[in-house]
Amino acid sequence: NLLLHREAWRFYGLGQLEKARLAYEKIPTEKRTFWIYYRLGELWATTETKKSNDYYKKAYQFSTVTEKTKNFLFKVATIFYLDEEYDKSIVIYSEVLKNQKDFLTYLYRGNAYFMIGDLSRAINDYSMGIELNPNHGDFYINRARAYADAKQNENAILDYQKYLLMKPSDQEAWQELVKFLIAQNRYDDAKKEADRWVSSEKNQPNAWNLRGALNYNQKRYDNALADFKMVTQIDSTFHTAWYHQALCYEKIGLPEEWPIEKKWERLNLIKGCYSKFLQYSNSNHPDRSRAEKRIEEINKYSGQILDI
Repeated sequence: NLLLHREAWRFYGLGQLEKARLAYEKIPTEKRTFWIYYRLGELWATTETKKSNDYYKKAYQFSTVTEKTKNFLFKVATIFYLDEEYDKSIVIYSEVLKNQKDFLTYLYRGNAYFMIGDLSRAINDYSMGIELNPNHGDFYINRARAYADAKQNENAILDYQKYLLMKPSDQEAWQELVKFLIAQNRYDDAKKEADRWVSSEKNQPNAWNLRGALNYNQKRYDNALADFKMVTQIDSTFHTAWYHQALCYEKIGLPEEWPIEKKWERLNLIKGCYSKFLQYSNSNHPDRSRAEKRIEEINKYSGQILDI
């Protein structure tokens, strides 16, 4: 075993990593130490991640106080976290924090607490991390989500807003904040946040689309139509915006006093929006059958107008 270990170490020193790995693998399981498992974890890392991670976990089992360095413990804790063994990751992240207060460790342990539903500890870890590094945006978005789940709504909103000042291009966070406000029936606040997103990201079609949906649900059809038009100006393949343009036109309606030519023009516009939706949407989109039916109905109605 000693000879195998020396041979493996020699190959490792020479940079012959495959030979080193094979030599370490020959050492019987009962004779393996922390360093053998650690080295196997290192040597498998570039080819077989799962095998590498299992060896690092084994190395942790055999580690002593002197071998439990911050970097090693953080690596192993993160392996357990990624393997969804959150309780074990929390134990090891806590070992790191006993010796050194580190903002990334608070972030990851907070995430682990969040995943097991321990929201108060997650919020506390994110808050501790913010004290150490107030400019790290992940703390604010993660704490916002924890606050939201804990029904601490005002705190959640504040953290969403702080995060979005730091990272205004995060589309998912903008949508979360607006939908969070809508869920609380705070439509005016939701509109303000949608306006802020549009102002900060004028070329982001999702921003205009979300504001359009909010205006549509509030029956502000002219405003919604303007927003959905902006979406398709930025991205002509954004199929749902075409569909909602057609819906807006239909909600606005055809005034009786309009001349036939103007009604005909509006109907063609509606049909064109539905056609664009059919052109760009997936073949199994649930709204396709309705769009096809509406085109048929418009064709029939247009014919009746022309017969007048």
